[in-house]
Amino acid sequence: MKLNIFALVAASFLGFIEVKADLTSSQKQTLLSLHREARDSLNAPDMKEINWDNTLANAAQSYSEQCLGMVHSGDGPENLASHTGGNISTMFNLWMSEKEAFDESGYRAKFLSGSYNGEVVGHYSQIVWANNSKVGCGLSYCENYKYKYLLVCRYETGNILNRQVYAEPVETTTTTTTTTTTTTTTTSASPTEGRCGKKYGVCPSGQCCSKYGFCGTTSTYCYRVKGCQVNYGICRL
Repeated sequence: MKLNIFALVAASFLGFIEVKADLTSSQKQTLLSLHREARDSLNAPDMKEINWDNTLANAAQSYSEQCLGMVHSGDGPENLASHTGGNISTMFNLWMSEKEAFDESGYRAKFLSGSYNGEVVGHYSQIVWANNSKVGCGLSYCENYKYKYLLVCRYETGNILNRQVYAEPVETTTTTTTTTTTTTTTTSASPTEGRCGKKYGVCPSGQCCSKYGFCGTTSTYCYRVKGCQVNYGICRL
């Protein structure tokens, strides 16, 4: 197994019947926008603009049509996601849910593995790999496959061991001027932003504090069985 490849689900997938579910132009734009938003939100100075690549997309589509399930091709950097519904935003968010564990891992400065403390982080790191500038995806409906829809995204580069994922985020300054006052506000995507716990305090109202000390609202942050810290935010059973 290549170190830049990680699966979301492990299972055997033999004899699947494939039915094409090629991405529409709108879905392609959505996937590109989701990638760009995830990358832009980090405010990393070395983050390249990412664009859609038809060669990668065609290769991703061809591979997804084989309906091999969560089995990586070995042909280069790629992310796989499967779901019972064909909502590409939902499948993309399966990768984004790894952000919390990735932030905790410290792999931003030096990528060491596709997992951290038993949790997968390699899909997220691939999305935000600063030096990558190309992505292309394909979608197929596999009739006999448990999760039905298989999304494959391929990338030009990424998840190279011992390399920096992206540079330390920079501060941004916003200046607001009125007729009587001038206010300057500085924001930073620093490691303490959105943190919680004994060292950082409680999360904003309505948010959960995960076992790693990050604030959020998804099941990764909020479920008690996943270590939600009830003293620093809300938790769910």
